[in-house]
Amino acid sequence: MRSNSFSNILLIILGILSLILYGMAPQSYSYNYCIYLFLIFCVDVYIVYKERCKYTLVNFETFFTIAFAFVNYVYPMVFYQIDPYFSLFALDFPEDYINKGTAVATIAYTFLSLGLCKNKVQRCFIFSGYYDIGVNKYFTLYTNILIIAIIIALIPIMSSGTSNEWGVASYIRSILDVFVFYTLFQKLFMYRNMPFGKVFSNNRLFFVLVLAYALFASLIGNRGIVIRIGSMVVLLYSVLYKDIKKLYLVFLLIFGMVFMFLFGAIRDSGSLEGAVDNSVSVLSVGRDLTINNRSLYVLVDYADKNGVTYGQNFLSHLLSPIPFAQSTLLAITGWKVRDISSGNLVTDDYFDNTVTNRDSFGLGTNLVGDVYLAFGIIGVVLLFYLMGVVISNIYKKAQQGSALSLLTYSILFITAIIWTREAYFKPLQLVLWCLALYYLIEKKAVRRI
Repeated sequence: MRSNSFSNILLIILGILSLILYGMAPQSYSYNYCIYLFLIFCVDVYIVYKERCKYTLVNFETFFTIAFAFVNYVYPMVFYQIDPYFSLFALDFPEDYINKGTAVATIAYTFLSLGLCKNKVQRCFIFSGYYDIGVNKYFTLYTNILIIAIIIALIPIMSSGTSNEWGVASYIRSILDVFVFYTLFQKLFMYRNMPFGKVFSNNRLFFVLVLAYALFASLIGNRGIVIRIGSMVVLLYSVLYKDIKKLYLVFLLIFGMVFMFLFGAIRDSGSLEGAVDNSVSVLSVGRDLTINNRSLYVLVDYADKNGVTYGQNFLSHLLSPIPFAQSTLLAITGWKVRDISSGNLVTDDYFDNTVTNRDSFGLGTNLVGDVYLAFGIIGVVLLFYLMGVVISNIYKKAQQGSALSLLTYSILFITAIIWTREAYFKPLQLVLWCLALYYLIEKKAVRRI
């Protein structure tokens, strides 16, 4: 079924309007200009809510939109007025690109919304019949062994007080994440016709180890794993067990944001009192997300001055599913990492090679900026529309009963918040590796049976 044609027409008009405003972007910062762009964003959000969130807020659109607003609008409309040079914004950046960067972000979200609204949503998901997910009885054992191995590797890192340095654990971390998320999906999907508590009571060891891994990872600076594990549980509980009411989800989101902020602040300051003293206001809760707004301005500025890369900056994550493919490409071409990664480009754009410990410090990237760097404004229009269409189609197939589509959607859902701060193809590795696990382990087990 097609979505409401009026909504599509309105989104097309908003897309054209945002493109016109993009062409009229003032050279110096303009609060009123940013307000106009934000109003377009708000209308986009209303249309997406009306078309995609009528039955539930537990979906990609809700989580992605909240993160997108923080990453692209809060800084130019709030922090630039009251504290323009906090954190990484204290480093020099092209302030004359705030207007244009915000316009590019508005165009991106508008055409993403147009793609998302390609299909109408149903009230519920339909799963019936036999599914060969969870048939391999040894799979959980493999995951538990990997979790124990990485916890052992994390202990000396925690003891040293080093943050964000995984050491040898980094080599198995990516593989472990795939096993953890696939096993978590597997367990929740297998027990969908039983009481929710059965999932935990029948898999105590797995969930205890997952919680331990999440805690250890958080203590050394990786709060993302907690967000992703929690997000998958929330999504699959809503889809497979009982829908979460909208009001409950709002409270859950607020609690989650405050908790993760306080957790990080306490870890950094060493105590709750220190965390409170270092917090300027309630606005501090979203500051971590707004920092990547700086990368948007840097990337748009860089593309305008040096030309687009025609997708070369996508290669880092396009090749990430293939082991050693990135290093092999760099060895053959003689390129640097910055040539295939917008995140490294942003960092190198500020630091020179003489800075001590430069490789241990990164400034991050921005989803919109990554696409603009690759193909300019045309790329933003086309690739964000394509992104919306793909997500809409995957969700439609999942609602029609495709377990693999639900698995794929779950991976995209748990990356929704951090995706706004990452490269365009960031989720590709996790999606492909989870699907590979299914075909290599589950399908193979079915053939043996």
